[in-house]
Amino acid sequence: MNAKTWFVYISLFAVVFGGCSYSSSRATESRASAQDANLPEFIDDATPRPGINVDPDPPRQEVIFSRNYASIKEILRRDSTLVREEMIRRLGSNQPMSLRLLAAAVLVFKNVDQGKRFLQSQAREINNNLDDVYITLSEIDSSGHYLNGTDTDMSWAEDLMVDALQNRTLLNSREALRIPENIRSYDKAMEVMEVRELAAGRGRFPEILEKMRSEKALPVIISLIREGLVGQYAIASLGRYKDKRVELLLLEILNQRPEFKHRDTYRFAVSAAVESGLKSAVPILLRHLGDSDSYKGIRALADASAIAAIKRAFPTLKSDARIEAEITIVHLRGGDILPSLLVLLKRRNPEMRRRVIMSIEKLKDARTVVAMTEAVCNDPDWFVRSMAIRTLTGIKTREAIAGLINGLGCDYSKLEEGKVTRDHNYNREYRNRIVTSLKEITGKDFGTDQKEWLGWLDQQKTL
Repeated sequence: MNAKTWFVYISLFAVVFGGCSYSSSRATESRASAQDANLPEFIDDATPRPGINVDPDPPRQEVIFSRNYASIKEILRRDSTLVREEMIRRLGSNQPMSLRLLAAAVLVFKNVDQGKRFLQSQAREINNNLDDVYITLSEIDSSGHYLNGTDTDMSWAEDLMVDALQNRTLLNSREALRIPENIRSYDKAMEVMEVRELAAGRGRFPEILEKMRSEKALPVIISLIREGLVGQYAIASLGRYKDKRVELLLLEILNQRPEFKHRDTYRFAVSAAVESGLKSAVPILLRHLGDSDSYKGIRALADASAIAAIKRAFPTLKSDARIEAEITIVHLRGGDILPSLLVLLKRRNPEMRRRVIMSIEKLKDARTVVAMTEAVCNDPDWFVRSMAIRTLTGIKTREAIAGLINGLGCDYSKLEEGKVTRDHNYNREYRNRIVTSLKEITGKDFGTDQKEWLGWLDQQKTL
């Protein structure tokens, strides 16, 4: 066969098989495009889902977002170009505003400017949709990490939020918040509200701006805090700023402790002081040793010189504060705190053991394995047993694994935990928790069969 003939055969081979490959590729692309084109539709369903500790009358747009959460997550997995085109189409459609706001949210998650511009334009309209717009912005901020795998960049909305927090335009509260007609207010002052109140409350704008450490927003937020127009979480987030104005405000809030209408105000101010490293708060905290919330700040900001003041206060301290005081003294003494914590763990008071085991869990110290193995099987308190399982899971040594396997043979039937039925199967629950921990550590799954786990562990010479 001459060279020319070989060339003809090779050319035909390339055409035939190349064509098959091309057709197969096009078919695959076609199937993928068809799948992507069928993006989930949003639903305008504001019926709250039943659950424990759920707001009995949640904001409508919050429910809409929750109802469509799975659809949003699925859409974000799809081809970016297709998602962009479809969401832009939905922005301009005749769908209810609630669903157009969801489309804008998806575009923001995809960092598409059209979504940002849509929300900015809607935020400028002082109408009955304003609450939905603000809640959507709040949901974008709080859900980004879970839906998109990363925190959402909200810097594009900084000016929008700062302006809203200064907007004193009056709104009809019933219309703005969609309060049903059958709910009557006895306070005439509650019938109107300012835009800035809506932005601070339903929009959570102070917390979002603090998260991005907005310098523009700081004086506005400080002013709102002094007026009592922001939520407690905005106070907690102040610690993100390393600013003299924030330090002065925190000291002022801590000094006002007896006057607070909401007890959490003091707790959140302590958290902010800890985050900002505000050591000048220590003298104030030592004046409020009867408040158990003070001790978090004392442990983080004080030194051993504070121990004497705490001991002097012992006779006046009630149960919760005394527990915190004893644990705080252990921490302030420094050095190896584990032996002292293990002594406290033997106390009969369940609240003491709960607080102590939370401190022990953070240490991830292999020396706790014996005590944790004992607690998993024998502590009368469900929380202590749960934390003992978690502590062993975090240690991950051979001995910790053996402690978890030992727990598969223990009796949990007499535990009592809130919000479960009387016939709840605690043995099944706690053994399944242990199996989940063992799978996490080992990558193996022998169910709740203790003998299988022990046999496997005996064969592992390198653990």
